[in-house]
Amino acid sequence: MGFVYYRDDGIVLRTQDLGEADRIITVLTRRNGRVRAVGKGVRRTKSRFGARLEPFTHVDLLLYAGRSFLLRSLAVAGYAPALDECAVCGSPDLPAAKGSRVFAIAAGGLTCRSCRPAGAVTPSAHTVALMGALLRGDWAQADSAERRHQVECSGLVAAYLQWHLEHSIRSLRHVEHA
Repeated sequence: MGFVYYRDDGIVLRTQDLGEADRIITVLTRRNGRVRAVGKGVRRTKSRFGARLEPFTHVDLLLYAGRSFLLRSLAVAGYAPALDECAVCGSPDLPAAKGSRVFAIAAGGLTCRSCRPAGAVTPSAHTVALMGALLRGDWAQADSAERRHQVECSGLVAAYLQWHLEHSIRSLRHVEHA
């Protein structure tokens, strides 16, 4: 998947720390409206950009679309889905056979057979691997995933996010287009 770059200018509305060196920046842009982006490394002491990305500053940005950082944001907030052990009982014995992987949104991630709640879905192993890559920030693996797994992952992440925030998010329909 190639990157789609675009340039825009706007006013920084809000910043939020992400990890040790990154920052999520919300910008009201001239041509694209409100945009959330991640400034990689802007909190490092040698960064020339950190001071320029403060609220109410005017910025000229080169951005690229294609990555929703929703899972990373959820992880930073403490809401990462369980992918390595059962979200209910903590058992590391998760089914590995095709069609037996169970993702339960309300439970908080993958579950073992005995904890499987009604309404759980069975995503492909590739989709679960993609979710793990997104949580780790392994963008190369995420970008190389097949489109069908990206779509399945996107649907699960959107449902997971809305369930845990306890309300729908109208802007999520635009994430798939970015």
